[in-house]
Amino acid sequence: MQVAFHGLDPLASTTPLLAVAVAEGVSPPESGFLARLDAFLGGALARLVASGDLKGRAGDEIVLYPPAGGLERVVFLGVGKQTD
Repeated sequence: MQVAFHGLDPLASTTPLLAVAVAEGVSPPESGFLARLDAFLGGALARLVASGDLKGRAGDEIVLYPPAGGLERVVFLGVGKQTD
């Protein structure tokens, strides 16, 4: 397995997997990268949060398959409580 970090826009990249860390207590995205990602996913992220299926608890994992584009999968990984 190869892991690489690039200073590119993830939504414009071609990659088999985009991993997104989500802290506990996440709210539906309104701005920034998560809002852009939600738009790219057709509102799926906001629906996951609103339904309670994505809470950000440590160990939570949800995989989505975007409808089109260079991303093959997006995985949301719960990282637990956010610390200051």
